[in-house]
Amino acid sequence: RIVDGQTVWYPTAATFDQITTARVAEGPYSNIGPLNNAAYRIGVKLGTDTMARIYLQTLREHLTAEAGPTELVVGTIRAAKQLFGGTSDELTAVRDAWKGVGLRAAAIDSIK
Repeated sequence: RIVDGQTVWYPTAATFDQITTARVAEGPYSNIGPLNNAAYRIGVKLGTDTMARIYLQTLREHLTAEAGPTELVVGTIRAAKQLFGGTSDELTAVRDAWKGVGLRAAAIDSIK
């Protein structure tokens, strides 16, 4: 999928196999799928209250009924930026979480 001119998420069976296979050794919550895994990583880094604020802001401001995984990725990044600022530790944690589940760093870093 293309968002803001960047390929952010294009899931294939091979992508999911690679992500989940590589994460087996990381613990019980690492193999729950890329979207849930990113939320877990955000919660571990920032705490569940901050994670909840980011996801609620994402739901309220950045997702529509037709939204898919790409819009969730973009929405969480934009919500963290709105709530905490463009140079915040929270924004960095959200970006790092998406990179940590296997999304392309260049695409994640390009989301404004």
